[in-house]
Amino acid sequence: MRRSVLARFATAVVALVLAPSTIVQPARAAAPAEGVWLKNGSSSTLCLDGSVSQGVRMMRCNTASRYQQWAQIWIGLHSFELRNVGSDFRYCLDGSVSSGARLLPCNENDWQEWIEDESGNHLSNLAYGVRRSLDGSVSQGVRMNATSSSSLYQKWRFVVVR
Repeated sequence: MRRSVLARFATAVVALVLAPSTIVQPARAAAPAEGVWLKNGSSSTLCLDGSVSQGVRMMRCNTASRYQQWAQIWIGLHSFELRNVGSDFRYCLDGSVSSGARLLPCNENDWQEWIEDESGNHLSNLAYGVRRSLDGSVSQGVRMNATSSSSLYQKWRFVVVR
């Protein structure tokens, strides 16, 4: 009897010690299979368009273009990749102050890991944090600029493509 009590006690202690390491984070909703457009507040007709050869730019929204469709793939509790549907999800949006926004092979680095600010409007990456946000302009291009709460070029929304 003494052995069974000790065995149960040892099992309970091991379970209590291991319990914190087995906590599972809540699951995120899967991104829509058809992808989403990324539109900014500067125009209701312009979408983020991603091409490896042509670059990342703002173009007139086109439901037929898979290069304007993005999948939000959660890789952390608050961070995600933006994978381009037109590249068969192999290329991600990468934001750099010196090189601008571009599509590069997905590799979960800080320039490809995106977060939304508390308002849910600005997109920033882990490389710069909330100091810099994705800024989309037809004339100036898509780039990382100092975050500005008044800039419509930095206010993004996800719109399901129909």
